Amino acid sequence: MELSCKSEYAILALLEMASHYENGEPMQIRQIATQQKIPDRYLEQLLATLRRGGIVKSQRGSKGGYLLAREPWKIS
Repeated sequence: MELSCKSEYAILALLEMASHYENGEPMQIRQIATQQKIPDRYLEQLLATLRRGGIVKSQRGSKGGYLLAREPWKIS
């Protein structure tokens, strides 16, 4: 099975957020991009698409970032 680059990056970003789900703190784009070696600008576009799809939610402010919209085990 072959995934597009866009799909692969989206899955990697979701896996990174899932691994930090328990602490309840949002992850910043730069943090996810660095951990998974995804270009920042591209990740920003992907997370916007995932937010519109209801998979992730965003939080504004100095401690803002992105979180999974629901528990990782409920996302398929």
